[in-house]
Amino acid sequence: MPDIVLSEVESRRYLEKSGISMNRFVFVPGRDELIELTRTLRFPLVMKLISPKAVHKSDIGGVLLDIANENELLTGWDTLFANAAAHGIRPEDIEGINVQEQIRGVGEILIGLKRDATFGPVLVLGSGGILVELLKDVALGICPLNDNDIDRMLRKIKGSRLLEGYRGKTKGDMDALRVLIKTVSDMAMDMDDWQEIDLNPVLVGPEGQGAFAVDARVVIRRENG
Repeated sequence: MPDIVLSEVESRRYLEKSGISMNRFVFVPGRDELIELTRTLRFPLVMKLISPKAVHKSDIGGVLLDIANENELLTGWDTLFANAAAHGIRPEDIEGINVQEQIRGVGEILIGLKRDATFGPVLVLGSGGILVELLKDVALGICPLNDNDIDRMLRKIKGSRLLEGYRGKTKGDMDALRVLIKTVSDMAMDMDDWQEIDLNPVLVGPEGQGAFAVDARVVIRRENG
């Protein structure tokens, strides 16, 4: 039987158990609950369509940024459903909307895990967002990783130079990024039901402001029989 692909909300809840740093979020199943459930979040917000029919949400207008107030939340809900309908996704195929606090970083990194039949858990680092596909700028390491392993992998990624104050740019919180990578590596050894995990992008804030996964995808392996 095929492996189980968790939705972004399910993936986030899975990762929370291991202490993975993520921006705050609320899953809203219905429009009538939208304002009440999101009152604990701070604007600006991001709204994401959650549907098994919308794997690549950005391609169908399933992600809205810079939501500044409650009126824009309500308008955003209607916009997401309208965009979904324009791509043949029916309301009954939509589980709800993930609303999360919008954070900004000085750069993006991808952190991934893949379970290899020979080597076991393998951690992947790369330039985040769409750059990982465009530049193929990645480094691999077999878990568990120690501090030296993590530093070696970061040095291998060209994109990491942008986080280290390249040509006078704001320096990123590299200590927080290292802690996050180590946490993911430890999780790979402690939890045995996953097949693949992608945190992309991880936003790295300025020094002292942390590093946070703002999008997540977890694939759970289904045991034969």
